[in-house]
Amino acid sequence: MLVNAGKLDKMITLLKPTVDYSTGNTVRTYTEAVKVWANVKQLTLKDLVTSQYELVSETYTVLIRYIKGIGADWAVKLPNGCRYVITGINTYASEGYMILSIALDTTEIQEVAS
Repeated sequence: MLVNAGKLDKMITLLKPTVDYSTGNTVRTYTEAVKVWANVKQLTLKDLVTSQYELVSETYTVLIRYIKGIGADWAVKLPNGCRYVITGINTYASEGYMILSIALDTTEIQEVAS
């Protein structure tokens, strides 16, 4: 599957995690790593049931061009300004794309450092 540039119609931000142990508590923050064009699709209830995803109110699949080094501990900021955790990654490096499964981050702090 070649990624049709016309289908990548949303600018998203990939967020790299930073973990700080200095306070005695584990504190995870995110910094903006890279902005990329993506195709973002919200999963329907039917999609969630047939794929056996956990039923989360805001679950999406995100198609982007392949980027080396993106991990499951990363996060995604969508154009709506909310942060989403990566729940799955399907990588098709030889074909030049990857698909991220993401769900709304329900932790209390939604702040993203620039």
